[in-house]
Amino acid sequence: MKLFVCVLLGLFFIGCGQSETCVSINGQEKCYTQNERNKLEQKYWKILDDWVSNPQLSNIQMHLVQTCGKLQLLYDPKLINDRESFDHGVDVCVKITVHRAAPQPEFQNPEIVKAICGDNYPLWNKLCDRANL
Repeated sequence: MKLFVCVLLGLFFIGCGQSETCVSINGQEKCYTQNERNKLEQKYWKILDDWVSNPQLSNIQMHLVQTCGKLQLLYDPKLINDRESFDHGVDVCVKITVHRAAPQPEFQNPEIVKAICGDNYPLWNKLCDRANL
């Protein structure tokens, strides 16, 4: 499981303490301060925002799927051990990001929006805010 995520994303996050996030890249662990973590998060949001400003279907895998995976693990490092929840979260992130560029019909349903955006999951809440859902 960890090997797959490492290969898929090039990194994976594990908890290190309240003020740090640790990342393992190619088997080497490095811990980041909250400030460094915030910079990573900003970098990932910029990648998503840049894609929204110039959406291209040909690079969804490279820009959206990988970046959404990194955000998922940044927000919830325990997902490294829960492939099903990880994949679901990446799918939600990609779908909401695509919705920002091209409205998706499922987000016309208030029940679906409430189920996703009212979930109190910080990443999804930020995604929903960015998509004006």
